[in-house]
Amino acid sequence: MLANYLEAEPGLIARIESQVPGVRKVFGMAELASIRDRAVQFAPCACVVYDGDTIPGGDGARAGNGAAQVVLQRWVVWLIVRNVRDGADGAAARAEAGPLLSLLIAALAGWTLSASFRPLRRTTAPRPLFEQGAIHFPVAFELPLITA
Repeated sequence: MLANYLEAEPGLIARIESQVPGVRKVFGMAELASIRDRAVQFAPCACVVYDGDTIPGGDGARAGNGAAQVVLQRWVVWLIVRNVRDGADGAAARAEAGPLLSLLIAALAGWTLSASFRPLRRTTAPRPLFEQGAIHFPVAFELPLITA
């Protein structure tokens, strides 16, 4: 088992900072609560959030009476853009977000944080959130781990 079950977070933040130019700031979970209502002030920005685990079923996912098993950590990266030029329909915000989303996905999908991890895989994300010129686009990834 990993010494720190949430150790993927700093690696994800560093990867986004280095591979997604145009994102002004990348926040982690601890910062999210303090900037939630103000995130659009930092836009375009990203927030890396641990979103729980999925435990695959079947005996193939478990060994040693359950002491070791496959776990799929779910990480959601929220890309937040704000462009009030065409605030009513969000066209300007979407035009800004599209290239950033492409860079974000290219930076993380299939990427391996370190030898302790398996590659990240995209998974179904929540719906985007829309609010007066700002759009919060979620991109979700599964991180397969083997606990022991």
